[in-house]
Amino acid sequence: EGCGDIVVYVQVANEGAYISADDQVVLSLYGVQGGTRTLIDAQQVGVSIDPGMLSAGYKYELSGWDAYDSLVAVIDDVDQSPATDTWGLAKECDEADNEIEISLEGLCP
Repeated sequence: EGCGDIVVYVQVANEGAYISADDQVVLSLYGVQGGTRTLIDAQQVGVSIDPGMLSAGYKYELSGWDAYDSLVAVIDDVDQSPATDTWGLAKECDEADNEIEISLEGLCP
């Protein structure tokens, strides 16, 4: 039972003008159910992402995804970062643009 597996690709865009994202910056994927986030996977990006650059896609193969209302991808995730401060690894002017919600609506009847 269920809807089967899906594959989600997430790209990282560095829209800043001055700061590169370090290769150790963490990209996390969360499942969201009723406002509660559950970590699905977290991985270091593995390459420096310079200003104006768009990364290749990071692949997430998901089973059981239909238990969530949506997914949330977070770059420079403070909760998963090896950094010990509240900034993550990249100290940016705008920390509010580091995540995006991915709708799952309509993927499973």
